[in-house]
Amino acid sequence: VQGSIATASETDILINIENVSTGSGNDNFTSSDSDNNELDANGGTDTVIINNGSGTITLNRTSLALATINDSGGGIGSDTLRDFEFINVSGSSNNDTFVVTDDQNNEFNGLGGTDTISYASTASPMTVTITSSSAVVDGTGIGTDTLFNIEEIFTGTDADIFDITGNL
Repeated sequence: VQGSIATASETDILINIENVSTGSGNDNFTSSDSDNNELDANGGTDTVIINNGSGTITLNRTSLALATINDSGGGIGSDTLRDFEFINVSGSSNNDTFVVTDDQNNEFNGLGGTDTISYASTASPMTVTITSSSAVVDGTGIGTDTLFNIEEIFTGTDADIFDITGNL
């Protein structure tokens, strides 16, 4: 992890640190490296931003307390995330695929290329709303995800609703 931790009285800079655990405040993490990181937010309302994913980027969250994210292109390594309410993931300028098994609210940005997101393992109905600048996917078992620069959306096996009022 490279980044900083700011408190009311100081800011600490972190470079080449693979394991970070914070207190119970509202924390914001940014990870932009290919190392295998362990990030533990320990309470509060916490956000992690994962940059530089490439290839197939898989987010698997078994509970709010534990999530793993990795990619086949080696841009983000294999990270373990604990106690994060919001996970925001960015791809690369290439064709990326996001695979989601998660019931929390997330944000995905494909950046360049032709990017795909797959909720194929979801058996509950979902609603996909596409506007001129983003898409929102929500439903039981997936939370509410906001998508930017994602050209293809694959849903699960139930009766899904698509509201296409714009184009990405």
